[in-house]
Order: sequence, then structure tokens, then C-alpha cells
Amino acid sequence: ATATASAPRPRAASPGSTERVVGGRPRGIRAMPPPNSKEFDEFCSTSQMVIGGPPLCKEFLGHIWDGADKDMNRAVNHLLGTPAEEVKREGQSGGGGGGGGGGRREESR
Repeated sequence: ATATASAPRPRAASPGSTERVVGGRPRGIRAMPPPNSKEFDEFCSTSQMVIGGPPLCKEFLGHIWDGADKDMNRAVNHLLGTPAEEVKREGQSGGGGGGGGGGRREESR
């Protein structure tokens, strides 16, 4: 004869519970400004050297850093795998790929 008893099912965390969320907060929620640590600063410097061009956006780099679990090698590899058009630079707005040059044009009279 086979037993019909089943093992207890694991329960999901209920809203308002004190159970810890893996990583400290639910994925996709950014409640703090970019990290400020020696390791993050080193990642930012390395990223700028590797990618080049205008300064990279610290908030953008913070997302990559957090997504790589604050591991330098993983973060740099993730950055290198990011398409160039998705790399954010300082001063870029959230969409449209940045603005114009902002330079002043001389009009001929």
C-alpha cells in the first residue's frame, strides 16, 4: 500500500512579515542613491577607463554594481555586455539618449 500523506508545503512570506528578502530588498526597487564605498569607487574608475568617453552615470553604475552582487569581476563583465546605446552617461535624462551639445551657435548677419 502507498501512503497518501504529503509533506507540509512551504509557505510564502506574507505581506508585512519580518522574513528577510534575499539581497536585502525586493528586486527592481532602488531605494537608495548609488553605493558609496571604496570598492564601488574602484568599479566606477575601472568602468570609465574600460568604456571611455564622457563620464558614466553613477546611478547607472550603481544598478550594475548591485545586480552583480557587488562583485568587481561580475560587474565589469555585465557592463561590457551592455549594448552601447544602453550605457548611461552623466547628465543624460531617463530617455531619448541624451540631449544636444548645448553649445552656442553664432548667427551670421
